[in-house]
Amino acid sequence: MIGERHIELIHADLDGELSGEERAELREAISGFYRTRYKVEVPASRIIVTAGSSAALLLAFGVLLNEGDEVL
Repeated sequence: MIGERHIELIHADLDGELSGEERAELREAISGFYRTRYKVEVPASRIIVTAGSSAALLLAFGVLLNEGDEVL
């Protein structure tokens, strides 16, 4: 479950101070949250932690779009 430690990790991520090991811990906690709360399995390897929605959208668009694609 997500607890105080994980909230601290989120704040560290916002400051750019999150290590790879801490990021993995946070992804595991988020995976556990989905398992407990929604009864679905979301592997930690499928969870991306970003400092905000703009960064997440930039990553998603970078994967989904090719140069010259038109987005409406």
